[in-house]
Amino acid sequence: MFGYSVRLLALVSAACAVGVAQCGFPVHGAGRLLTFTFNASVTPTATVLHITLKFKGGPKGVEGIEVPTEWAGEKLHGIVNLRALSKGTVIAGSIIRYRPNHPVVLAYDLVKDFAGRFNYPAQFHGVVLPEYLEITGDNALVRPKLDGRAPVTVNFDWQKIPDSWVLATSFGTDNRCQTYSGPWRDVQYALFTAG
Repeated sequence: MFGYSVRLLALVSAACAVGVAQCGFPVHGAGRLLTFTFNASVTPTATVLHITLKFKGGPKGVEGIEVPTEWAGEKLHGIVNLRALSKGTVIAGSIIRYRPNHPVVLAYDLVKDFAGRFNYPAQFHGVVLPEYLEITGDNALVRPKLDGRAPVTVNFDWQKIPDSWVLATSFGTDNRCQTYSGPWRDVQYALFTAG
């Protein structure tokens, strides 16, 4: 029995060390529930921020989807490789179709979409660099079409960004499991930084 307990403890410790543990988010909240998971692939010359969005589809099985392509007069090209991961889900332009009342999972990558140094007007783009990232809801978060005043509960899982990075967002500092409940516009205008 003792040997089994030691082996189990070693497995649990190893799993936690490689970031297998997941955030313990609430299952319900005010309004629509959305969960964003962030995973940064960092090399000396570039970073790709892999983002996954999970939410429950509605009873009609179809709704609009918003992909940030413009903000503050700037054309945004940083969102690439948008795809559906959930069974029966299809993205067709600004419309998403899915199995009614089933979980919907979308994934995409966010990359640097401006040339050269971080100068004006690059601050309106998602900044995804090897040293740090700085994004907003307006330039980085794909989502179902939402009214800015609509109540939402949004979970943010930052556990898979580099361990050495410090996280600071509109919803907390250095807590890699964050939840916000309130109007969507607060997420849309939120700032997320790490590095």
